[in-house]
Amino acid sequence: MTPEEIESKFGKEALRRLYDSALNNPVHDLVNRIFHYQTEEQIADWLDFLDEINAEYDAEDEEGEK
Repeated sequence: MTPEEIESKFGKEALRRLYDSALNNPVHDLVNRIFHYQTEEQIADWLDFLDEINAEYDAEDEEGEK
C-alpha cells in the first residue's frame, strides 16, 4: 500500500503511528518504500499489534502508579 492509501483507509494518525513504529524518526522515504510492500491486511495487522502493545504499556504504567 502507498502512504496515501494507508492514510485514506486508516487515517493520518495511523500513518503517523506506522512511521513512528517503522523507524522512530523522520526518514519517511525509506518507510514509504517499506509500506509499498505491505498489503492492506498486513497494515491492519500492524496497527492492531501497535494497539496491543500500547495497551500493555498503559497497563504497566497504571500498575506502576499504584
